[in-house]
Amino acid sequence: MHMADVSKLICFDLDDTLIDDNFKFETTFCDCLKAVLLGLAAKSPEIDEIIATVRDIDNQLLHDLPKFKKYTPHRLIEAWQQTYRTISQRRDIPVKKHILDMLEAYIWQNFEPPYLVIAGAVDAVIRIREFSGVRLEVLSIGVEEIQKRKIEYSRLGHYFDHVEIVHHGDDKFDYLHKKAEEYGSNNVIMVGNSLRNDIHPALRAGVSAVYIPRGSWHVNTDENLVPTSGNFVEVRRIFELPETLKNML
Repeated sequence: MHMADVSKLICFDLDDTLIDDNFKFETTFCDCLKAVLLGLAAKSPEIDEIIATVRDIDNQLLHDLPKFKKYTPHRLIEAWQQTYRTISQRRDIPVKKHILDMLEAYIWQNFEPPYLVIAGAVDAVIRIREFSGVRLEVLSIGVEEIQKRKIEYSRLGHYFDHVEIVHHGDDKFDYLHKKAEEYGSNNVIMVGNSLRNDIHPALRAGVSAVYIPRGSWHVNTDENLVPTSGNFVEVRRIFELPETLKNML
């Protein structure tokens, strides 16, 4: 299809919209939790204290880090290592290097293959590609090397005309705003699972958005983020997406 034939643009988030990342993060979370418990041994606190500590530290890192570091493995490594150090200090326990190394290894392992495509995602994208005059792109936050590896290993790249990797939701806004000027705001749609990093950037850019709720790190699940205005549609499963998009285009 020549660019002259393209009149509409649909951008897809990658993690937990097309690729099922949540199960890997849950597994990694449990592995890191067990590593901290191992390091603290008999002086370990209740598990809830460890969970609360890592969430507080991670939220602070999300707030404080520059945007190009926010959504990287390094942030998660720092969050878990700080958690272990913090609780060790509270309990007056020496910090063990092998526990720090174990936490780092678990986090890096989280970003390695395999990458599982969400059930129904490929079928939905194939059906959407059949729409007349539509261009499909991936617009994802993360480390470019890791995100493109996910697309390569999952073979999703075959279905998309372009892949754009950015650092932050603000970068998604900038990209979608530019595309709104190129295609017209009524002809651009963002599809994603994060209210904070997919839906709000799209609505701020003046384009439409389709929200597919799915597992997401706790900082992105604030109910107060639900949009109150803008062309915003929620679907429960990706199977519903082709029909929803057809009605929006």
